Amino acid sequence: MIEINFLPEELRQKEALKAALPEIPIKKTLFIVFGGVFGLQLFFTLFTFYLRFDMTIVAKQIQGLKESSGEITRQKSETIGIHNRVKESRQLAAREFYWALLLNGLSNSMTQGVWLRALRVTEEGPGKPLKQEKEPAKARYLVLEGSAVGSGQETAFIGKFLKQLKDNPLFINLFQDISPTHINQRRLKEFDVYDFTIYCKFRKN
Repeated sequence: MIEINFLPEELRQKEALKAALPEIPIKKTLFIVFGGVFGLQLFFTLFTFYLRFDMTIVAKQIQGLKESSGEITRQKSETIGIHNRVKESRQLAAREFYWALLLNGLSNSMTQGVWLRALRVTEEGPGKPLKQEKEPAKARYLVLEGSAVGSGQETAFIGKFLKQLKDNPLFINLFQDISPTHINQRRLKEFDVYDFTIYCKFRKN
């Protein structure tokens, strides 16, 4: 049916304009968005696994370095110990005296009524020396253990023997101090016996 509008132009009802919007492909857009999110999630997941794997390798390398460092430290300690032992052996071998001379000096210093029962070399100083003195670390001592027998002159015999030791030229150069530490009296049958211990401190090289 044909409609004719005789109304003036200004009174005519205008038709509503229809918005011409382009058609949006919703499915394609959603696919792109979800695909992008999934791709990012996959990327970050793989990157996290890579970081964990890399950290595991670094941790193993650090552990290996620690073990190597410990082995190097152990070998260094052993080397220092061997060096110290070799040094000490060289010092002992390079001493300016011979044990034969020392024994000969002791024999020449023996006096009436005194005899030696034992001698030894040690780094342990006297427990309670008669001459109070603070001993340095790692000092060496020649320890003489002996006895004196006499009719009331035992202490005099020990004093004379001690003087002979201190006046001996070899012992003057060899020892920096010669001191008795123990003098004990005991009875042996009808005799009074005085046991004594003398510490002779070696001079440092």
